[in-house]
Amino acid sequence: IRNPFTRQPFAGNIIPTSMLSPIALQLLPYYPLPNMPGTASNYQGPAVDRDEHDQALFRADQNIGTRVRLSFRYSWLDSYEVLSPSALEIQPVWQPRVNKNWLGSYTHSLASNVHNDFRIGYHRMDVDTLNYFWVNGIEGAGSALGIPGFDADVAFENHGIPNFGISAFSGLGQGGTNWHQYDTTFQLSDVLSYTRGSHNLRAGFDARRMATWRQSGNQPRGEFNFTGDMSGYSMADFMLGVPRSVVTIASMVTAHVGNWRNGFFVNDVWQATPKMTLNLGLRYELNTVAQTFAGFASELNEDFTRIIPSSNPADYPVPGFRLHEPNHRDIAPRLGATYRLTDKTVLRGGWGIYFNPNQMNTFTFLTNNPPLAPRFTYNNDTANPTLTLSQPTGVVAATSPPDITTPNRHLPNAWKNQWSFDVQHELWRATVVEVQYLASRTKNLDRSFFINTPTPAAGPIQARRPNPDFGSIRVIENDLIANYDSLALVLRRRMTDGLSLNAHYTWSRTFDMADHSNGGGAIVNDFDIYSDYARASWDVPHRFVLSGIYELPFFRNSSSLLMRGLLGGWQVSGVATLQTGSPLNVTIQGDRANVGRTPQRPDVLRGDVRLSCEPNPAGPGLINCIDPTAFALPAQFTFGNAPRNMLQGPGFSRTDLALTKSFAVAGRTRVMVQAQVFNVFNEVNWGAPNTTFGAANFGRVTSASSMRQMELGVRVTF
Repeated sequence: IRNPFTRQPFAGNIIPTSMLSPIALQLLPYYPLPNMPGTASNYQGPAVDRDEHDQALFRADQNIGTRVRLSFRYSWLDSYEVLSPSALEIQPVWQPRVNKNWLGSYTHSLASNVHNDFRIGYHRMDVDTLNYFWVNGIEGAGSALGIPGFDADVAFENHGIPNFGISAFSGLGQGGTNWHQYDTTFQLSDVLSYTRGSHNLRAGFDARRMATWRQSGNQPRGEFNFTGDMSGYSMADFMLGVPRSVVTIASMVTAHVGNWRNGFFVNDVWQATPKMTLNLGLRYELNTVAQTFAGFASELNEDFTRIIPSSNPADYPVPGFRLHEPNHRDIAPRLGATYRLTDKTVLRGGWGIYFNPNQMNTFTFLTNNPPLAPRFTYNNDTANPTLTLSQPTGVVAATSPPDITTPNRHLPNAWKNQWSFDVQHELWRATVVEVQYLASRTKNLDRSFFINTPTPAAGPIQARRPNPDFGSIRVIENDLIANYDSLALVLRRRMTDGLSLNAHYTWSRTFDMADHSNGGGAIVNDFDIYSDYARASWDVPHRFVLSGIYELPFFRNSSSLLMRGLLGGWQVSGVATLQTGSPLNVTIQGDRANVGRTPQRPDVLRGDVRLSCEPNPAGPGLINCIDPTAFALPAQFTFGNAPRNMLQGPGFSRTDLALTKSFAVAGRTRVMVQAQVFNVFNEVNWGAPNTTFGAANFGRVTSASSMRQMELGVRVTF
């Protein structure tokens, strides 16, 4: 550990008491004392969790003669859950949510071969995302820390403390909380079907008006990041109160954005020959331009040099401001074919183009931009640090330019080209085997493109940015690709002689460049997207699922009514799942390239590194899963050469069983009793190891999936 101001190591690796930050000392009590040995994963304790759901459903159906059917449905769901349980008391995130949905339909048989189905519906979801301080009514905790300018809990009534990110340690603050939101969807659809000869024609439309109202912001109470770049150890950076970067507070201006998502289609299922059926379709997607209804949204123009619609706060609101250019070329043809080769063998194939509209979250954060609610990022110079917890903006606060998030004005919808081929053969009565191939190629996937990132080099970050008028510029850019290929072998047995069975094995591979922008998707080197082309984070190469239902033969045909009623008619069902693990991405602490962005990756010294875990002799979990000698820190002011997602995590294996019987009570009333056992064999499915190279818990596994659980349920139908 070194003194960040002199660059000299501390004697005995001990920070003098006089240099400890008083603000950091105030925050320390939020961490419990260690109750396990060592300096990594040394605390184990209970985590607050809660999961409550209440649901009501109403439905009414009415037939008018033999040609018309009316239907209405209303559902209400109230839930309250903890999204991120944590052993740290202030870290859980609570989310109350209410869903309301109604749907009306009118189905009319206009003739024996002409039918029309019209539907109208509305859905509203109200959701809050709240932190510990809000839920418990604790006010003033953030301002009481005494960090100059970081008083959002008082200035904006946003209860809580700033977000403190400490590399390789549990952070404090839960920055993205105290959000309030509701989403609405109004839907109209109509499908007209017409059958004539060997053709079954369908045509129709689906129109949805989608809108999101949200009061939110990323780290609105401010953020401090401690990466180890200043002293060589992230927790030492924190205790010294010397952050690598600081993000200022901001008010959460209300956003209300939305658009129409419309689809028009025609489809013909044509029995071309006695052995061949063709499915021909064409769909046109017309998603209107997203706009702000409330008028509070700002972004950058097409060349990212000027704020639009205005840089003057007095000009707002600007209701109806269009947030990107239109997309009018989303034409999606579809083709499917089925051919009966023999009485027992069927061939199937399909191809289609599919579009996916941009997520609404892309546009709700545009209220957090200048001039509405400007935020500023300050980066500490590792050679000459000026930012501390007591002086968070250093000496350049008056001249630091604002950060901004903006969609690219050219924002095409995600486009997928998908095809499949299937051979099905009947082995014997009620049992078939299938070989399936499915593949897709996708483009126009979104990412966060930090276009104002400097190239790796020494010196202050802001002075090296391409556009000095702004700090960080986060562009929502739709320029990524993804490729998927899979081969599946399926064995199916329909319910026959009291037994049904499904066995499904899939080999697949998924390659992409990043997760989506709302999930933190970004490229390490923003200007070389193919450097991150690798296995997708959710890629599971091998997966086998076996499921079945068996009707127990005991007492099913007993002459005794009591024995038949109580002990006969029971069913055993089960699902067994075995799969390989998902990819692991090895990263490093800190900003080694000095570009103002993390995470980054190390250098790879050996290409044969694999997961190889050992039991932890000092407690639960696994250790030494990743060999640290296979990696090294990259040279200063460079990116590492480690590929993204280069390792594969632990596999998964679980078997669930259920015992079920339905009892006839009186008339149409029935009682179903079900006993379920999850993870019957109590298998340990380990979580992913820590993959931050250089961290004390690198290569350690400290979590696992649920142990065996048993449930007993009773359902009454009347």
